[in-house]
Amino acid sequence: MLLIASANVANLMLARASVREKEVALRAALGASRARLMRQLLTESVLLAAIGGLLGLFLARWGLKLLLGFGPGNLPRLEEITIDGSVLGFTCLISLASGVLFGLVPAVQSGRSDLNQSLREGGRSATDGQGRGRVRSILVISEIALSVILLAGAGLMLKSFLRLQAVSPGVNPNNALTMQLTLPQRQYHEHNQMISFYQHLLEKVQSLPGVESAGVGMSLPPNLLEVTDYFTVEGQEAASERMLGLADLVFASPDYFRALGVPLVKGRYFSAADRADSRKVAIVNRTLAHHYWPNENPIGKRLKTGGAERPNNPLMEVVGVVGDIKYGGLDAAPEMVLYEPYQQAAWPSMYLVVRTSSKLSNPATLASAVQSAVWSLDKDLPVAHIRTMEQLLSESVEQPRFRTVLLEIFALIALSLATVGIYGVLAYTVSRRRHEIGVRMALGAKRTDILRLVVGQGMVLTSIGAAIGVAGGFVLTRFLSTLLYAVRATDPATFVGVVLLLVAVGALACWIPARRAMRVDPMVALRYE
Repeated sequence: MLLIASANVANLMLARASVREKEVALRAALGASRARLMRQLLTESVLLAAIGGLLGLFLARWGLKLLLGFGPGNLPRLEEITIDGSVLGFTCLISLASGVLFGLVPAVQSGRSDLNQSLREGGRSATDGQGRGRVRSILVISEIALSVILLAGAGLMLKSFLRLQAVSPGVNPNNALTMQLTLPQRQYHEHNQMISFYQHLLEKVQSLPGVESAGVGMSLPPNLLEVTDYFTVEGQEAASERMLGLADLVFASPDYFRALGVPLVKGRYFSAADRADSRKVAIVNRTLAHHYWPNENPIGKRLKTGGAERPNNPLMEVVGVVGDIKYGGLDAAPEMVLYEPYQQAAWPSMYLVVRTSSKLSNPATLASAVQSAVWSLDKDLPVAHIRTMEQLLSESVEQPRFRTVLLEIFALIALSLATVGIYGVLAYTVSRRRHEIGVRMALGAKRTDILRLVVGQGMVLTSIGAAIGVAGGFVLTRFLSTLLYAVRATDPATFVGVVLLLVAVGALACWIPARRAMRVDPMVALRYE
């Protein structure tokens, strides 16, 4: 975007230098050296760049407040972003470099101009100098090409984000309240104590008005606890450790799935009868079931965890198959998950999930009542990460949303700058070719011919820039591939859409100068010259 803005400034300064061509020629005729003239133009360029940099700093302070307010809470060290001495120094350096670098082109062009011709034509040549016209065209083409690259990147990120948001998390996020509880080991060192606490807590929470179901589980999407274990399926014993199955383990209460809104594919959920002294049971997710029993009914099949290290672990009977939950995030492929009833495999840290009635518009209003239920059993137990399920899922995509919005803003600014660049070049060309247009019209050219002439010039620049931008985009957008979800870095639809958008905007930018050219009065134009 800095390059696009700099190219725009250079273009404007070239146009300004052309307008001042007679003034520069007069100064040279009165004895000013070429070095002095170039120094004057460079000084003006640097001064303009310094003023622009200062204005940019004021805008940056305002923009930084918006950035910090909009930025994701889980972005590391976001609050440490400030406009400090290093930022000021970098801004001054960039402003100075931009002023020198992009003021050098018009300064050199002015220094090389023909003195006699400039004085004779008064800076109103029909062609305005092939050199300057070529430089301005190259700058506009560069702006358009860079804009295409930025727009393509923004389009890919937007498409990726929209597809990510459309992914089903495997749960029903509506009307669900969550929080995390961690039982201290010094107080709850026995499994029976943990089971008793959570059982009494669930009874209290389920009795609260507005609660439809409540359950506890080790993990919540997208906060996978990442407790894994090897397992073997009865009748499919692995020949070696490498061939053992590996699944994420989640210990859960009977109503955990109902509270999350996880669909039951086959069999049943856990029940109160699945106690520590009853037969060992398990529920598997759809991915695990399809992997090990693709053409069979998994219900009644048996498996055991532990691998070779724990050969005496009991076999567990599969009593249910549930849908896949996106524990690893919306952009992660579903892993194999093995669920065990919490009465048979206690765990100190659990997520409490409370599904509220649809009549309750905001489940967070029950947070204080649920906390009171927790503290009625243990007044010192901390209740952490109180969130609705919708908030949890929204927070999980905060960073990609933030990246997408930033890139969209940059792309829109780039598109605006490119539009201004096209308009500026054509408007300036029309003003410089006023006499030529008048002559053409005096010789019989129609207004539509003039329209085609001006619009055609602009669309040629747009087409060349778009072609270069597409080629560059195909190369550079590959670096975005790790940030994209379900979208190829060279997605044809995105590039076609970007080109069509740019052509439409370019045509609009051409239209205003073209209409001005169509209104040129031949007699006035010839008399003016």
